[in-house]
Amino acid sequence: MPRVLIIEDDRAVRDGLLLALRRQGHEVAAAATGEDGLEQLRTFRPEAVVL
Repeated sequence: MPRVLIIEDDRAVRDGLLLALRRQGHEVAAAATGEDGLEQLRTFRPEAVVL
């Protein structure tokens, strides 16, 4: 399954997306800010990003 990075400042939305994608079998990372998202982009190397 694709590696997905979620960048979302609303915690409830971020957590909901994280849970739904993990249930589908995706490897998921999440960030609350753009700065954190850029760092995750460098280290996690996702195949898709959800903003």
